[in-house]
Amino acid sequence: MRVIIHSSSSILLVAALFLLKDVPVAATAVKGAATIKEEEDMKVMLNAWKESGILGATPVLPSAVVGTPSSNNDKLRRELKTTYGGKKGGKKGGKKGHDDNEEPPPIECKDLDTFPQWKEEVGYWIGEYTLLTGDGTYNTDQAWPYPYNHYAGFITGNVEGQAYRQRNVFLYPPQTQEQCDEYAATGAPIDVVGDGTCGVNGNSLVFAADQSDCTTNGTITGTVGPVATTTDLVGADNALLYQVFFGPTLFQSQLTTLHTNAITGGTQRTRTAQSFSFTGDFAGTSYYRERKVSEMEFYQALASKISEYNILEADVCLRDGFGGREPVPGYTPGFDQCVEHLEQSFEL
Repeated sequence: MRVIIHSSSSILLVAALFLLKDVPVAATAVKGAATIKEEEDMKVMLNAWKESGILGATPVLPSAVVGTPSSNNDKLRRELKTTYGGKKGGKKGGKKGHDDNEEPPPIECKDLDTFPQWKEEVGYWIGEYTLLTGDGTYNTDQAWPYPYNHYAGFITGNVEGQAYRQRNVFLYPPQTQEQCDEYAATGAPIDVVGDGTCGVNGNSLVFAADQSDCTTNGTITGTVGPVATTTDLVGADNALLYQVFFGPTLFQSQLTTLHTNAITGGTQRTRTAQSFSFTGDFAGTSYYRERKVSEMEFYQALASKISEYNILEADVCLRDGFGGREPVPGYTPGFDQCVEHLEQSFEL
């Protein structure tokens, strides 16, 4: 598995403070966490993972969280070694065994596009999203003061050989006036991010994920520090199960179902991700409704939604959802930056 890391600055403390609100301190007991700083950065990343919409890969992360690559290939070799290698045959009876040091046969890695689910992921997807907390209410986030009950996503995906790439742009509408009034009444530290006005301007985040892995059955795995991801192909060639583990603890379980709209004939996918705390309690769930469209419809809808949400150009496709919502190094805000970010999927 190959993990690509951004060379950006570490995640700001303010981002950690708001993202840690749902994460128990018990996470620090996980074996292998090297330092408190690394643990805090990992908590930030895990919480960002909940809203990222990543469906089968490891995130492209800030340099504060550096992954240790692992590979499904290694696992397959160990399994082959167990079955192919063995004790030497004895003098009496029995079939001749294999030498323990004999190499197993080479693994034949299959291209992802030979599997229907991965092949279907390629293209342009428009989504409508809802993010809920562990008690079933709409998610709220004081450090990202925008509605989560109904927001929009624009995702590109691509496979090449054994590699999968995904790029996301999420757009958030302006906050409700009622919530803005509450922010003012309670003296909330912020009511917008950037130069916008609460209740008037929305905002945007970008997300990125890359992964490559040797696979014989469509399953891909990866690691980032103590976090391990596995994507299995399930169902009748029409679904993917993506799970994220922090050490031995299940952090997220997401089912993606690919289906066809019988009326329009269009390809759609429905995704529901269940998130859990480090103690195994309910942490939240997401409900994503997406449809595959042409490139032209995709970018026309993106421009229209940016206008509908009244997002300032200075806030368009600038901030990294995995990077503490800080500006992505080298990104210049605006619609052209959205296009550049989303088209990265097809540069594999």
